Amino acid sequence: MTQPADPSGAEERASGVALRIGAALAFIAVHCFRRPLQALLAVVLVLAAAGYGVSKLKIDPDIAELLPPSYESVQDLETLKQRFGGVGYVVLLLDGGTPEARRAVAKGLAPELAALPSVSYVEVERPAAYLRSKALWLFEVDDLRELERRVRIRYHYDIERSFLDLDDRAPPSVKVDDLVAKLEARFGGLQGGDDAPSTYYEDASRLAVFVRPTELASNLDFSRRVVAEVEQVAAKSAALTAHPEVRFELTGRYKKRVDLQEVLASDLRLTSIVSILLVAGYLALHFRRWTAIVLLIIPLNAGLLLAYGLAAATFGSLNILTTFLGAILVGIGVDSGIHILGRVHEVAAGGASQEEAVRVAFRDAGRVSLAAMLTTAAAFMCLTVTDFRAFREFGVLTAAGVLLVFLCYLFMLPALISLADRTRLTRHRAAAASLPGTGWLGRRARLVVPVMGLAALIFAGLSARVHFDSDFSRLDDADLPSFRLDRQVTELLGRSQTPLVAFPENDSQATQAAEVARERMRQAGTLATIGEVVTLSELVPPDVEARAPYVTSVQKMLSRIARGDQREELLRSFPDLDALIEATAPTKESLPESLRQVLTPQDGEAATPLMLLYPSVSLSDAEAVRRTADQVRHLSLESGEVVRTAGEPIILADILKLIAQDGPRILLLTLVFIFVFLRLTLGSFRMATLATVPAVLTLLVTAGAVAAFGLSLNMLNIIILPILLGIGVDDGAHLLARIEAGEPLPVVWRHTGADVGGAILTDAFGFGALALAAHPGLASLGQVALIGLAANFLICVVLLPAVLSLVPLVRVRAAASATLNDTEVSADGVLTHRRTP
Repeated sequence: MTQPADPSGAEERASGVALRIGAALAFIAVHCFRRPLQALLAVVLVLAAAGYGVSKLKIDPDIAELLPPSYESVQDLETLKQRFGGVGYVVLLLDGGTPEARRAVAKGLAPELAALPSVSYVEVERPAAYLRSKALWLFEVDDLRELERRVRIRYHYDIERSFLDLDDRAPPSVKVDDLVAKLEARFGGLQGGDDAPSTYYEDASRLAVFVRPTELASNLDFSRRVVAEVEQVAAKSAALTAHPEVRFELTGRYKKRVDLQEVLASDLRLTSIVSILLVAGYLALHFRRWTAIVLLIIPLNAGLLLAYGLAAATFGSLNILTTFLGAILVGIGVDSGIHILGRVHEVAAGGASQEEAVRVAFRDAGRVSLAAMLTTAAAFMCLTVTDFRAFREFGVLTAAGVLLVFLCYLFMLPALISLADRTRLTRHRAAAASLPGTGWLGRRARLVVPVMGLAALIFAGLSARVHFDSDFSRLDDADLPSFRLDRQVTELLGRSQTPLVAFPENDSQATQAAEVARERMRQAGTLATIGEVVTLSELVPPDVEARAPYVTSVQKMLSRIARGDQREELLRSFPDLDALIEATAPTKESLPESLRQVLTPQDGEAATPLMLLYPSVSLSDAEAVRRTADQVRHLSLESGEVVRTAGEPIILADILKLIAQDGPRILLLTLVFIFVFLRLTLGSFRMATLATVPAVLTLLVTAGAVAAFGLSLNMLNIIILPILLGIGVDDGAHLLARIEAGEPLPVVWRHTGADVGGAILTDAFGFGALALAAHPGLASLGQVALIGLAANFLICVVLLPAVLSLVPLVRVRAAASATLNDTEVSADGVLTHRRTP
């Protein structure tokens, strides 16, 4: 009769450093086992402090907060916030009823909404009427002279015809189409262009009302308040009461921000609950004892609380990635608990006392679990080398989180086992978990290895085809009404709702910078990214006195010509001809409020002017974002001065640049750090190498599978690659450490394989729960993680042991006479031998 393999071989073969680590863990665990109440009380006091910090934690999905404040683009955006005020709108989209009814409702709503203290102004109509009436004053001076010359020719003809018989001479026509086209190239977007004959922001079925708040959308409390106030005023408006057939919906930057926040909060609750329930259900099946759930879930949740407390203390808020820290740590953090508790059960099943089982489990499985947690933490910490705060904060918190969870298991699990033992809740020994099918796989290893190896190589070869999806809209374009309506509003507006803003120091610089921007767009041709440039100095020219003689002359001549047969032709170029003839010089006070509010800085009338640049491309396209930043980030003037431009596209371009330059470095550092930690904790370069190879293969197979399944990597889910590297190394290390200790491969494969499989499954529960998120970017992270973890299981739990059974390690052969070909493992983990022919 044979005995279970003695796990003490690990102690004999471990290196000096690894031995000391295991001994230290065993000492702490036994101390907590003997004094459970003191250990638990100390942890509870720390948890109380962490809980206070968590109560003040907030979620901040603002993309502008993802770069450090030292970046020029971030500093410029801060300047933009101070001088430009709120960026974006709350938009009421009216539908139903007749166009006249919608216009009446819009006009009735405007003064009620403008009266709100949280609203800066309300825009119902395009500034087209103003621009058309002031058109003569807005021509470039040279164009104005040319216009005056052409009009004078016709004017002289009319004068001469009054005194002379000119019937035999054809009347000259006033051709101004080319001059008007140049004017429309500068201001056509504000008028709505040829496709927007109406002065309203409308089409056949909808009309948009733009409400500009006084503060930024990044202030979530303010965004909630202004959206609620606008909705409340609109719902109770007399204008809507008078036209019940007209309905309204809200969209725009502020509404989308509020909705996205609610989606993230809902996703956080859903993924956390789902991951906890799935992990608890798995633990019940894995250990077949309800006490195992309690023993593992309590330290796990304590670790999560500490991780969120650390987030509150270090960052004060959660970004788009760290929001789901809990769901991820549930899967990764419980791994060490599964391995340690599984080893406790295995040793106890051999007849050892609970205290001895705890000592051996933390000495052996605890040491390897610490190595696993350190390698996982190293993978996460490598994310901190980037300036991209979403990655850096995620790396810091998850790295610290996995170690905090391990510490909670170190101090709490022995104490809880001790209390359970004293209350006789563990009087029935639990059998060690086992992985089914290992005997069958072992006997067919010569078939399994080439088949799985070939499949792995095929998928690894496809990794070169993986596509990086740089479309930002796929990451935060939640399937919500406000997001869908926002696209319709952009169509009605005829241009981007959110312009980029440049900061010239004076009107002269503004004029020069505007011309530089337009010239760059002309040179870019079809690659141009800016469709319209607007400055206050162009809408209110500073040289009005120089223009006045020409304008007055043209107005006088047109007043006579417009009464004759030339009127119809003039109306085609100047639709508001009568207003044009009577128009006085433009002033800042005469500007429509929407233009005055946008172009007048918020820090005082004496402040330097602003220049608006409206993109003509989709800023969800990464390539368009890069081109936009390259074309307008710095506008160099002839004097050598540089006018800087601010806006979210500049921020996004910097983020893309960071991801492109830091991605390869992060992966390389992850691999190096993991290898170093494995060398220290496993005791040899050979073991570290053997644990690393399957993880690298997992990474390549995952990338190939993503390409094969028609998915893409993006700026959020790409973070899973270094994490998979760390997880893959962990799983291989657990198997190899026990084989290196001299234990027969069948026992290790059956029992440790079950623990590794369980750990992978819990990782899948944590990351996979993100696949249920309504947020598209986070859902894609969950999908890629599930693919990677499936590849990890097949490579580390199936392929690696099968390969080892065909190419045994020297130490394995020397330490054990049993191999897969002459050994079977019974259900209770005991080896029996069968004769071979």
